[in-house]
This record gives sequence, structure tokens and C-alpha cells, in this order.
Amino acid sequence: MLVDKKQLLNAVKVLSTLLTDTYLPDRVIRIENLGGVCTAIAAGFGPDSRIFGSVDLDVRDFDDTVYQFNLAELKKILTQCKSECVELRDTGISCDSSTYRTTQVDVVLPTIPETVSFEEETQDLSFTVPWGALNYARVATSTDPSRQNLNGVFIDTTNIVGTDGHRLHLTPQVMEIPQGDRPVWLANRFVNSLLVAAGRAGEITIEGYNSGWLRGRCGAVHVCMSRNTTAENGYPPYKRIIPSTSAYRFTVDAGEIRDILQPFKATIGLTVKLEFSESTLGIHFTETAKIPEFKSQVQIFGQQGEVPRFFVGVNPRYLYEALPKSGLVGIGFGKDNLSQISVENGCHMAIVMPFRL
Repeated sequence: MLVDKKQLLNAVKVLSTLLTDTYLPDRVIRIENLGGVCTAIAAGFGPDSRIFGSVDLDVRDFDDTVYQFNLAELKKILTQCKSECVELRDTGISCDSSTYRTTQVDVVLPTIPETVSFEEETQDLSFTVPWGALNYARVATSTDPSRQNLNGVFIDTTNIVGTDGHRLHLTPQVMEIPQGDRPVWLANRFVNSLLVAAGRAGEITIEGYNSGWLRGRCGAVHVCMSRNTTAENGYPPYKRIIPSTSAYRFTVDAGEIRDILQPFKATIGLTVKLEFSESTLGIHFTETAKIPEFKSQVQIFGQQGEVPRFFVGVNPRYLYEALPKSGLVGIGFGKDNLSQISVENGCHMAIVMPFRL
């Protein structure tokens, strides 16, 4: 069976985000060439929900066959291959005039139950989410397995939200969600696969069905997950920390600050001290065993309120990821809570805080 290499490699990248080593012993991709339709499928069971994904493939011939390969082996072969097409065989994968032998995996994959037919289901939810809004929320989500309800993006009738309990990213939901007051929680694995598929300029359609399944669609990619009502109902009341107004607000160049923070954002355990005055923002890292002392400053282009000279400490990676790559942004503080920072970036808002929600 001949398959376009670039298309198959993209399918592998999308589907690999669905699988977890902990809950799926063999990271397997299943390629079905049946009934005139060729589809790459992966499925996994995790603590957050059951998740399945499929990517439609264009093939040159239909031979009614099924192949199952180790996903890591297949990705390695496709990355090395220079041909535009690859041929799938029972004995391996042929490309570049060579045959890469990879053992087919003889395991029974979990599949979407036959009773779930989305064409026959009643749809009770449908809305479109921009890539940028979904990705901005995803960046702030938790990976702590003990806080499963924070291991995903939360969408209600007003906002698209992600938080790990120390920071929060949100984008006002500009599309009407025809679901009443019922929120939607999307597991990180579900979100990541759709972000890979959509690309930075794409939009993602989320659909909900009365059977309890959610489906994300983007082009030839379909990702399905069982609805996690525990996470939806147990999400923290994030709105209580969103400031209605900022007593103090500074306008600064986001690109300048990101350039200063970039070398330090990956170092664990650092705190950056931000010192605000009337005209400058000082950025100070104290000396540790990992880094020498570092000081810099950027210009403040505008401010709101009579600002006292003060400083506050934050996680440098949190601040870096809250800022856009360029342009002016507003950094605000509440009068009685100088340690809670809000970053207003056009349609996005981030809140960096030293306490858990």
C-alpha cells in the first residue's frame, strides 16, 4: 500500500500526542485501508478520559488491509526516509529503494465502541476555537497527576481558561456556545493533538454529543474523548481572582522583557525580582548556585495611578510565557495585592500569583 510520506508523518505526530506510556503498554498506530477509505488510528486510556484519534490518508490503491506498527519505530523510519511515498508491507516499510523491517504489533487496540456513531447521535454542543486562544490557555495548564482537573483547558460561556494553580491564562470566548451554563473540559492530550493538526493560523471545531462524547475536528483529523464531568464540575472558581480594575498599571515592551528572561526561563527554582518606579522596570536575579547575579531594566512607556516604588518576585518562566513576542502590554496590580500580577495582551489576559487557586 503506497502512502504519501509527509501525510503519514503528520498523522504520526498528531496521534502520538494522544498516547501515554503509563496507560498504554505498546504505543501503537493502526492503519486501516478498508472499504475505500484509509485511516490512521490511535487510542489510549488515561486517568483523565478515554481518547481516540483518527487521520484520513490519501492512498493510491485500496487493498483491504490493516497494519499495526510501533509508533516510535514508524516515526523514526519516516523521518529518515527521503522519498515522497512509502509502501507499507507485512514485512516492514519500503522507501528509498530499501525495506526497513519493523515488526507489526499484534495487540488488540481499544477502539471507539460501535454504538458511538456521530452521524446518528444528537449534537448538543458545537463551537469554533481559534488556535491562539486554545494554545494560550494550554500553556498554563498543570501536568501534576494529583490535580487532574487542572490537566486540561476549561471553556465556559465567557472564557477559555488554563491554570496550574500558580498562574492563569484566559481569553474571552467570542463565539457563542449553545450549551446553556454547562462548561467543557478538554484534556491536554486532546488539546495538544488538535493544536498540532491545526497549525498556528487554524481554527478547531469542538462538538458535543448526548452520549457523553466530545469530538474535535480540524481538516482530516478527528479526535474524540469521553466527557469528564468530574473535571468540569470540580474546576476551581477562577473568576474570583480576575481583577475588575487595576489600581496600578504599567505599559512596557513585551519583547524587551522576553529577551531578558529568555536565558533564565528553563532554570528550575529561580525567582525574578521586578522593581517598579516612575520611569523604569528593574529586572533582578540574585546570585545562586545555578546563575550569577544579573540586573537589567526596561523603559516604562505609561502608567496609571500614583505608583509607589515597590518590588515583587515571580517565576520567570510564568512571566515569559504570559507575554507576547512583541508589542506593548499592560502589567497591572491591585492596590492591596501587589504580588498578584495581571498581564493584558490584547484579547488575552494572564495572572501570575504566588498562591494556589
